Formats: sequence, C-alpha cells, structure tokens
Amino acid sequence: MTPRNRIPASAPMSRQPNMTDALSRTMTLPRILAAPVAATVLLVAPTLAVAQTDPQALATAAYAHMQRGDYAAAATAAEQAVAGAPDNADWRLLLVDAYLRTDRPADALAAIRPLASRSDYAVQSRLAQAAAAAGSKDLALEAYAKAAAVAPDADARAFLTRSHIAALVEAKRPVEARAAFDAAKASGALEGSAPLDLANLALAVGDDATAHEAFARANAAKPLSGSSALDAAYNARRLGRDADAVRYFRQGLDSAQRGEITLDEQRSFAIRREVETLERRWGASALISRGVAAVAPGAALGADQRGVVQAGGEVYYRLGGYRSGRPIDVFARAFQTLDAETGDATGGKTTQGWIGVRWKPIAETNLILEGSRMVALGDLARDDWMVRAAWSADQGVDLRMDRTSWPTWRAYADLAHIVDADQTIGLVEGRAGRSFRVGDRSVLTPYAVIRADYDDGLANKDAIGAGAGLAWRHWFRETAYTAPASFIELSLDYRARLSGDDRAEGTFVTFSVSY
Repeated sequence: MTPRNRIPASAPMSRQPNMTDALSRTMTLPRILAAPVAATVLLVAPTLAVAQTDPQALATAAYAHMQRGDYAAAATAAEQAVAGAPDNADWRLLLVDAYLRTDRPADALAAIRPLASRSDYAVQSRLAQAAAAAGSKDLALEAYAKAAAVAPDADARAFLTRSHIAALVEAKRPVEARAAFDAAKASGALEGSAPLDLANLALAVGDDATAHEAFARANAAKPLSGSSALDAAYNARRLGRDADAVRYFRQGLDSAQRGEITLDEQRSFAIRREVETLERRWGASALISRGVAAVAPGAALGADQRGVVQAGGEVYYRLGGYRSGRPIDVFARAFQTLDAETGDATGGKTTQGWIGVRWKPIAETNLILEGSRMVALGDLARDDWMVRAAWSADQGVDLRMDRTSWPTWRAYADLAHIVDADQTIGLVEGRAGRSFRVGDRSVLTPYAVIRADYDDGLANKDAIGAGAGLAWRHWFRETAYTAPASFIELSLDYRARLSGDDRAEGTFVTFSVSY
C-alpha cells in the first residue's frame, strides 16, 4: 500500500489567496474620498489668468484642475492656496486629495496633520487613507475607527470598518482583526458590503464559513471568475464543500482560457490536480512483483523475499468525498504467490484477502490508519485481524509541466500487526533521484534507495539493503479540468545487503497499475 498514491495529496498546492491583494481589488481610493468637501466647486477653465497671490483664485483653479483630472496642477495650485490661507480646512482637504491622487502619501499626511484633532468624517477618512498609504499603521487604525463611527451612510461605514479590519491584518495583529470582524458582523457595521468585499475580508481574518456564504452570494449575482473564483475554490475545499470547490476551480480555469487571468502551465496543472483529487470517489490498483522494487498502490505489507513472484490488487470506495483532506476509504484486496524459488507454496491455495477501512486523520500529514479483516481465500491463507499505520512524505513524484527534469525523493514507513497471530511486520524505505519527463506524460527516474524490513514471524527478523534503481511511469486519463488520474509504473532496482538477512540483497522488479 502506498498512501500517497491511494489518497492524492493536495497540490503543493498546495495555493492560498494573497489577502492584501484580494482586499486591494475592492477597496479603492475613490470610495474613501467620496464625501464632498464643504467648498463649492466652481467650474472655471484653467487657462484663465489668476492672481498668483490670491488664495481664493488659486483654490478655484485647483478645484477646476481636479475636475479635469490634472491632479499635479491641482496639487500645485492647492499648495499655494493653503500657503496663503493655512487655516482654511476645505482647501487643506483639497490639497490632501490632490497629493493622494498623485501618489504622494507622505505629503498628504503632513498636510492633514493640522486637522487631525477634528473628529468629522471628511478629516478622519482622509487621515486614515493618508496614514495607511504612508505606512503609519497605528495612526491609520485610529483614524479608520473614528471615521467609521461618524460615517454618513451604511456604505461608507461598512467600507471604513472593512478598511480598519484590513489594516489590523496588514499590521500582523490577527487576533484583534478577527475580534473586530466578529464584533462588526454582530453589530451590523458590515451591512452594505458587497458580497465579494465581505468574502475577501472574511478570508483575511480566517472566517471560512462567512467567506463561503459571501462567495455564494457574489456567484449567484454574477459567476465568479479569475482570482476570485480560485479564492472561493480553496475556501470551499477547506470547508469540505467538494462540489462547490470543483465548480469554482472550473470557473477559474475557464477564466484563464478566456484570457481574464494568466495561469502558467504548471499552475493550471496544479489546479487540475485539485479537481481530480476532489472528484475521485473510487479507485483500483494491481501489481506483479519479483521481490518488491517499489512501494506500490494497494500492496500488501510483507518482508522482501528473493525469487518470490506475487500478484494482487485492490479496489476501494471513498466515503463522503475528500473531507477537507481527511478521506475515509473502504477497500478489498487480494494477493497470491505465483512462483517461489525458495520452494514455498504457490498458486490459488496461497491467496490471501483483506476487507477493511482506512482513514487519513490529519489533512497536512500523509498518515494513514487502517483496520482490516484478513480472509483466507486459499487453503494456506489465514483468517485474522490486521491493524496498520503508514506514513509518507515526498517531493517531485507528480508530473511537472514547467520543466523537463526535477529532483525527486520519497520517505515511507509502514507498520502492521496481525492480532490473533501476534505477528508484527514493518518497513522503512527512502529513495532519492532525479526525474526526467519523456514526452508529455511519461517520466523516467533513476534513484538511490535504502530499505529495511522487519517480520517477527521469520527466523531472521530484519534485513537492510541499499542500492540503485530505475523507474518508468506513464500517466493517463486526464481531461481539460482534471490532471491525469491514473498511471502504470515499472520499477527495477538492485540492492546489496547492509545487515540482517540476505533477503535484503538481489534484483527486485515491480510492475503496477493505479487507476
């Protein structure tokens, strides 16, 4: 049994959303500058001559420049107006707006500081924006809270509340951010938020349930696309909402096909691997081996035996889907000895069966716990109970679409106990090499290997060997939305005995199919 192959792991993938980017997609400068300044905007052509020392005329020209979108000229005129009338709050706010429009946050912050003690919305909203852009995080947090408290309407209050919480996230104060989010949600301060805005903020504070609900509302209004669809997909995946995750992943892939977002070939492959993993409901595997040259899907655990040829297979069904990376499978497997140079029994009388269930309890770790009933299908097989635990970690075992070769390694440990017979069997294997893509879907991997096995039912209980080998794997059964779901593999290696029984030494071959 190879847990990694039986239960595909997430893409190194495993991709998580960038919260700052997600928030910036919906929180834009024009919204926070929406409150009108008190002064009346007079539409005057900027080519009219103005007295260079008349603050009123300079302010009028600055307003006109702002209306025409010439923010640099507006800043120049507003600077002169404020210099002539430093106590005029409206002109000072105009100067702040011009500085913010021309990406001069430090100047904007300096210009608004004389008004910082005022608690009105026009001042505090701009102070928050200028402070945030200038990197004065504590001042921005204080100003966002004050501005939200005096916001003129629900939309402005919701926006400033979101901005305050987002600033807490960016300041790496996650506990305060989550507490502020929960309080704002309970008080209704977030009412009026666009669903996508709320979803992005909920993701930022770690409230997946609220984010999922908000993504669903946004998707109902208009199907999600691009990065928003992918963010929604990973969110649904974490919640165990496999069907929703698959739908959003497909929408993200469709967006890439339409050119709405850019996904390189490897990123697209990783997303398709996510879809294949989430959609899988059953599987099957088969192998034939002389000794054991690879830890193959659905294999029975046992000590290596030189010159012994075995064959068998497994079918399984997944209960309840992927379950947020904690799947449960029920399975049936059977193995038989076909040939034995050792003189041991062969043929149908050696057929051993298993019926059982396995569980991956930790999403981030490939640990598999298994319990099964051993069923004697042949006269020399046995009826018993087996409990088993297997762990693996690896890198580079899946296809890579962004390169033609890459480093590959795998560590695997397996321990089983046969209850009535009071027999314990164990295996530890490590291999490292380099994989070479041959064509689009085939991989050739030369590797070094070290392997140790233990069986207290044998006279010589342990054996350790090391050597080198070569594996060829061909992937197949893929679609536009799913990565290849199946593979065939041929492994050949030679190992020299390091210690223990001489079964550790020899040539070992395994051919397997995983469907």
